[in-house]
Amino acid sequence: MKPFKLLSLLLLPLCLGAQATQPRFVVGPELGADFRKISPVINSNNNYTFGLSVEYPVGKFSLGTAFLYKEYGAHDYREYTGETYQELKEEEWVTYHNYYERHVRLNYYSVPFRLQYRLPCNCVYVQAGIMAD
Repeated sequence: MKPFKLLSLLLLPLCLGAQATQPRFVVGPELGADFRKISPVINSNNNYTFGLSVEYPVGKFSLGTAFLYKEYGAHDYREYTGETYQELKEEEWVTYHNYYERHVRLNYYSVPFRLQYRLPCNCVYVQAGIMAD
C-alpha cells in the first residue's frame, strides 16, 4: 500500500497542470483506489485498479476505453446449502439452517467504455462522465 500512495503523490503534480490545447489522442496509465469497506465484517481490504487507458476527444466530449486489472481482495461469505434441521431446546423445537463458509479473492480484468464531458476550465483538466464495465 505504501508504494501505491507514494506513486500517487509523485503523479499528483502532473495531473494538476493546466491543459491549454486539446490533445488529439491520449494513451496513458490509469490508477485507481477505493478505500471504502463493503462491510467491516466481510471485507476490510482496499480495492485497487490499474491498467492502460485510451481516450479520443471529440469537441467537449471524450470517448475512451481501457484495459484494467481490478483487485478487490479477499471476501468471506456464507452460502446456504438448502438443508435445515431441528433440535429440541428447552421443550421447544428450534430450526437451524446449514451454511458453507466461502473465501474468495475477487480479482478480474475489465474493458470499460467511457463517455466523458470536459468542463470548461482553464486551470485543471476537469471532467464528468459515465463508465460501463
